[in-house]
Amino acid sequence: MLVLVCCDNVRRTFPVNLICLMLFTLLQSFLLGSAASFYDSEAVLIAVGICAVICLGLTFFAFQTKWDFTMCSGMLLVALLVLIVFGFLAACIPSKVISIVYASLGAAIFSM
Repeated sequence: MLVLVCCDNVRRTFPVNLICLMLFTLLQSFLLGSAASFYDSEAVLIAVGICAVICLGLTFFAFQTKWDFTMCSGMLLVALLVLIVFGFLAACIPSKVISIVYASLGAAIFSM
């Protein structure tokens, strides 16, 4: 990720950028798969479903509008801090409803 972000000549050169992107995607999939193996499979599937629905909705919205979401950085920082605090509280109070709410908030924040 750092190579793609920091090096202009790497991300703008045709075969190298696709190779770096493919390598990044492969390594991220291994990281996510190993991290998800430590959690309950039902909670992981709920988070996957929520993320898929949000991603499809945002894709359809982006196809038909000219609104720009990149100006929301301050609000995203505050929302991320709220999600972190809620995560600590959810770790102290285990419940299925709290897990669903936590997954929903995480999916919503990270889709922005």
